[in-house]
Amino acid sequence: MSEIYISTSCLKGTGNLRKILEVYSAHGIEKVELTGGLEYIQNLAGLLGHYPGTNFIIHNYFPPPREPFLMNLAAKDERVREKSLAVCKRAMDLCRRFGCGLYSFHPGFRVESTLGLNFDLSGRKLVPYRAAVCRFARSIEEISAYARSRGVPVALENLEHKNVQDIRTCTFN
Repeated sequence: MSEIYISTSCLKGTGNLRKILEVYSAHGIEKVELTGGLEYIQNLAGLLGHYPGTNFIIHNYFPPPREPFLMNLAAKDERVREKSLAVCKRAMDLCRRFGCGLYSFHPGFRVESTLGLNFDLSGRKLVPYRAAVCRFARSIEEISAYARSRGVPVALENLEHKNVQDIRTCTFN
């Protein structure tokens, strides 16, 4: 039995999850990775419940928030970091409710200000590496604790080699 999941980001031209799931269902795709790039969905649990034979996993920026923003678990702006953690927690709650086998997420960005939704890093002032890694480590601790309390496996997707640093030098409250 195949463990290959097809991402909702594979079907270009629409951000409508209902349409994507209809196409996937019509083609017998039963393993779906729910991820970013989708429109806000009012009754997400109801929609996912229409596909009882589908196995879902969730990746990063899902479920889409009502007001889009760039998720950043290492954000200098504490409000952005908290909003990012809220996305992760909603995802893990969905994982628990629908028996998803995994929630995976990206590390954060070392930018001084909030990024636009286009991920344009040019001309952005970078925050000190250690400070960003320490904020990200606090986020990981919170995500890990929440995941354990929900019985949801989590995975961290590496984006580039500089996203990992020895965090033993960080202190946590």
